[in-house]
Amino acid sequence: MFDELREIYDIYSVSSCEKKLNTYLKERYKKYSDEIVEDRLYSIFAKRLVENPENRKKIMIACAMDEIGLIVSAVDKDNHANFLTLEDLSPASLLHQRVNITTRDNENISGFITINKKILEEKISTIKLEDLYVETFDDTKLNIGDLIALESELIETENNIIGRSLTQKIPQYLSIKILEKIKERKLNNNFYIGAIAQSTIGFRGTKTANHVVEPDLAIVVTGFEVNNSNPKIELGDGVIVGYYDSKMIPDQNLLRYITERYETKPYVGVLGNDGSFIHKTLAGVPTLSVGIPMKNMGTSSVIVSKNDIEKLETFLLKLIEDENISNLIRRER
Repeated sequence: MFDELREIYDIYSVSSCEKKLNTYLKERYKKYSDEIVEDRLYSIFAKRLVENPENRKKIMIACAMDEIGLIVSAVDKDNHANFLTLEDLSPASLLHQRVNITTRDNENISGFITINKKILEEKISTIKLEDLYVETFDDTKLNIGDLIALESELIETENNIIGRSLTQKIPQYLSIKILEKIKERKLNNNFYIGAIAQSTIGFRGTKTANHVVEPDLAIVVTGFEVNNSNPKIELGDGVIVGYYDSKMIPDQNLLRYITERYETKPYVGVLGNDGSFIHKTLAGVPTLSVGIPMKNMGTSSVIVSKNDIEKLETFLLKLIEDENISNLIRRER
């Protein structure tokens, strides 16, 4: 698991900078799919068809392609770069964080986020985004529009994996593993399994990807925050299902079907996901978000249980082979 995940992890894919990851996924997806489907933002899906595919429904299993990141908004004479967040990131989690900057020449350079304060002498009660800036370790000139990813090593312990943007990286890894395992299996529906570009920045790619795939039903794979969760979830709890967020209430028939037949735990939160827009595009798509517990989301040290990853993989494989899942699709579309 770890070595394959590392291959994906080592590819930086901040919003609008997903081409390299798209290329990697395409090469892996080709081995296990009937066809590759893409939009013009670099979203990519592997299509697995059944016999007489025109008479079967299309089920999308999707995750985000782009990782959390920043964009340079101003550069001063000392090459200090102010930035904007491409997602709602806390300034407190960014201070003194190492980063990777992708320049307009597609060069990767290392840097760090700092503040013009004497940390050992001045008490800092609040950290504002406008107080932070990026410095580099060399004289490479930064430019407005350069993209910034958090920088951290992928760590494996006995029970957990720790790293940046695992909300995106884990589902991307699972998309490959699932395609590999269903390659020779007989399916009951047409499946589109893949990743959506420009997702973390307002779920923009969900609109374009949905028009390419035109799903009849969608499962969104994501992560759910352990900290301060209610109902309480913990690492090791296995598959989590989103019951509510600020942008989507899941299709109730789909929610009931999944929770009555599979071992899951509920999650109620504010943070949306790709389902926030998938469910309300086209003529409306029954959608459900599923995933696993993750600790410290939105930081460079997200913690995930290895056992939870395996449980999510097993769940998705069973779901793909479920003969009755397509019965939940409304026929009047």
